[in-house]
Amino acid sequence: MKVTIEDIAKVASVSVSTVSRVLNNKKYVSEDTRKKVLEVVKELDYRPDNIARSMITKRTNTIGLVIPDLTNPFYAETSKVIVDVAREYGFSTIICNTDNQSGLRQEEYIDTLQQKRVDGIIFGSVRTKEQSLNKLNAADIPYITYHRRLEEDDSNFVVSDDINGIYNAVEYLASLGHQHIGYISGPRCFSTSTERLRGFLKARKDFSIKSDPQLIKDGGYSEEQAWEATQELLELKIRPTAILAANDLMALSALDCCLSFDLSVPDDISIMGYDDITLSSHARINLTTVSVKPKIMAKKATKLFIEKKLKKSEEKAIQVTLEPKLTIRKTTASKSN
Repeated sequence: MKVTIEDIAKVASVSVSTVSRVLNNKKYVSEDTRKKVLEVVKELDYRPDNIARSMITKRTNTIGLVIPDLTNPFYAETSKVIVDVAREYGFSTIICNTDNQSGLRQEEYIDTLQQKRVDGIIFGSVRTKEQSLNKLNAADIPYITYHRRLEEDDSNFVVSDDINGIYNAVEYLASLGHQHIGYISGPRCFSTSTERLRGFLKARKDFSIKSDPQLIKDGGYSEEQAWEATQELLELKIRPTAILAANDLMALSALDCCLSFDLSVPDDISIMGYDDITLSSHARINLTTVSVKPKIMAKKATKLFIEKKLKKSEEKAIQVTLEPKLTIRKTTASKSN
């Protein structure tokens, strides 16, 4: 038979209202009484009826998390941070993986999360223009994006300064004497791709770096596509002396491709990434990259979202831009003569 709060009140010799205050972590209960009630809760293995509670409070203490690719280490790492931080605040997390299909699949997940009555949604998968979020606006369900952002001025986001991040990467490569730099970009529908490309083009102009359009390839944020892009760069009549990829996953693919061409990194060619996933610091890889502080970004996005949108319903938009950091390791070196 299911244990009720009436059963707990009877065994603990307190009122039902006292049990309710303890379970909801309310004030005006002595520590001795609180301890006694919680001991009875544990003894009777009481499990609250969350569905019934949500009908009363209009809250489920559940957050949706929509990401593009759970196999991408960046999203695997940040998802864990988000789940852990949400748990600290008493929220459960439902993770949805779109497999980089931001259109129909994302709409399906939004419908599912609405049916689950989530209190809000954290997105790592949004395109710059995202029509599927109109449903959330209409239903007054709060949401925030991290890593990528929407084009709307009033959207909630925690991102890195990707324009300056890539700019600093190019400046560093130029300081090593590289003037023939290949760039592997991501899909232009994402803010990360467009802003990083803008940073690359600006730096290329400022540092008088060769502006051959063949030096820019679309890697699609995909390992396979990045390999093909790298191969195209290596087969150019004049091969680039350095390759900069718009994320670490593509940079690692570029590194593998260069090794398959019997090129020594960084002696024959320098490779540089962006994001600073944990794998990049592995002793056998030591990828030079730009750190966007992924875990800090995920933690800040989750904390601010819960504190300002789910607990307080503040109208002011959450808009945080983190400063990326150049992280020099062993895949870059001065241009060989």
